Amino acid sequence: MKYDYIVIGFGIAGMTITFQLKREGKKVLVIDGNEIKASHVAAGMYNPVILKRFSLAWRATELLDYSRLFYKDLEAYLGCSTTHELPVYRRFHNIKEQNNWFEAIDKPSLAKYLSPYLKNDDSKAIAAPFKYGEVVGTGRVLVKNIYDKFRAELIKGNHFLNEEVNYDTIEINDHGISINGYASSKVIFCEGFSMLKNPYFNYLPLSTNRGAYIVFKCKDLNLNVAIKSHYFLLPLGDGIYKYGATYQNHIQIKEGANPELEKESLVTQLESLISVPYKIIDFVAGVRPTVKDRRPLLGSHPIHKNLIVFNGLGTRGVTQAPDASRELYDYLERNSQLPDEIDITRFQDMYDQI
Repeated sequence: MKYDYIVIGFGIAGMTITFQLKREGKKVLVIDGNEIKASHVAAGMYNPVILKRFSLAWRATELLDYSRLFYKDLEAYLGCSTTHELPVYRRFHNIKEQNNWFEAIDKPSLAKYLSPYLKNDDSKAIAAPFKYGEVVGTGRVLVKNIYDKFRAELIKGNHFLNEEVNYDTIEINDHGISINGYASSKVIFCEGFSMLKNPYFNYLPLSTNRGAYIVFKCKDLNLNVAIKSHYFLLPLGDGIYKYGATYQNHIQIKEGANPELEKESLVTQLESLISVPYKIIDFVAGVRPTVKDRRPLLGSHPIHKNLIVFNGLGTRGVTQAPDASRELYDYLERNSQLPDEIDITRFQDMYDQI
């Protein structure tokens, strides 16, 4: 069988473009190995505000609006929950942060997202003498739910292969592309940090950062909101919580990950936040792909136009991926132009220097 598209990788980029293609009736094969994807272990929060400095994220409103519609469509397609509304409370550490919050509310772009009313949290397990600010319209994308259900559907239809890509098997001719012995008109690489090993796209300026979380059980915390203090504290239900994520840049990663040190750092911060007993039940980590200009990487190879990349979604991947996948589909099937800020042609000079 010859496919319309082969999608390499099934993180958030691979899942969203696969859905865009399948709902348009395209024949798609997904090839994905066993490595842990950053998006599978991430919190999956959708939140338009950068809470470190109380500013609006890039294209926050339009990306959030489209992603809500997208995940509703995906929910209907898969027959499982894809999102969960979850308020986000920003814990203030001092009066200055309170004042900065109210200054941010005066900005028209932020006013709709930041509540003007300071919040108390009913949980006595967290000391918050300066109270909280609430971000409006936030929640979680249930990435693990989506991944498990979508993967099962693809396997059932013989459209998912659990194997690593061998770049040496790629054959490009007038009739299309063959990879791992499977034929397709086009191949979309959604490989995350594995793109650094891809001989066709490793010229692109992809960096990596590692994020780690601890998952713990606590019967006395009783939280039904997400709290942002040093890290995010997220309730997962049934007294289970996720806390993180740490941040290690590509230089630190090259020096070697130290899970015990990451875990110790998280525990130290958690114990400075909560005052009730807990039990750690898991430690998870993943490597996120990021780009130096903090914009996604989309587009065709400069020479081999049927080889396409979709990468670099970063920490806000769950809100960036749906719109980026729409842009990519329109580029591939409707001959539309990719926006300059996400088109890989912005790094053409790097390819020319090879």
